[in-house]
Formats: sequence, C-alpha cells, structure tokens
Amino acid sequence: MQRDNGVIRAFGLKISPDEIIYLVEEMAKRHDQSEKPDFYTSMAIMLDRYKDQKGAADRMFSISTRMHCLSDLMETEDPRWSGWSKLTSDPACIVTHKAIFDATALCPLRIDQERTYFDPDEFFKIALKHAESEGNA
Repeated sequence: MQRDNGVIRAFGLKISPDEIIYLVEEMAKRHDQSEKPDFYTSMAIMLDRYKDQKGAADRMFSISTRMHCLSDLMETEDPRWSGWSKLTSDPACIVTHKAIFDATALCPLRIDQERTYFDPDEFFKIALKHAESEGNA
C-alpha cells in the first residue's frame, strides 16, 4: 500500500498523553450523559479543540489512528490486559489505567502493507514505565 507524505507526516507527529486523555474524558462525559459517543463524536470533539490550529487535520488523523490501534490491541486476548483494564456493569464502558493512554500517545505506530498497529511488547513496556513513574504499585 502506498502512503502519501501527509499520512507519513501525521504518523510522525508527537502526540502528548494529555491530548489522548482529553479525548477519552470528553467521550466519557458524553457517555455519562446517556449519549452513545462514536467515531463521529470523537472527530467533533477534536475539531472543536484544534479548530484554527495549523496542522489540525494531521493531528486529528494521528490521534484517531492511535485510538483505533488501542482499540485493536484491547480486542486481543493478551493476558497483560488483566492488570490494565476492567469491565464494568455497562458493556460499553471499560475502566482503564491512565498509563494505557500515556502509551497510546507515546508508542510508535507500526505500519505494514495491511494495517497500522502498536507492537504489544513495546506498548506494554511504555505503559509499565508510566505506571511506575506515577508511583502505583
């Protein structure tokens, strides 16, 4: 699959953990208000946050790609998830440790011919490093 310079540029952007956490918190607020937030909701949230900023489209693309990679990784049966997230009584809601969102922002994106993804070992190593820096046991 051929990628244009815009896609490569977007994948190379540095995204801060605060940007990922902001999106997650805003999505959770809408869920708490009985909305069913989806991809379009996330795009509206980011459009509102980044409007009038240079490179907004690249930033939004990068963040949404990272969230998609997180979602794909969470759907795996990797046993390491048991320490990082828990299901709640609401099947649409999963309680997730903040370090996972740090790793979502900081883990390099991997690209092959068919998909964009996080390397699981690299991802969990970053999450563990950030959980330790927070002083969690």
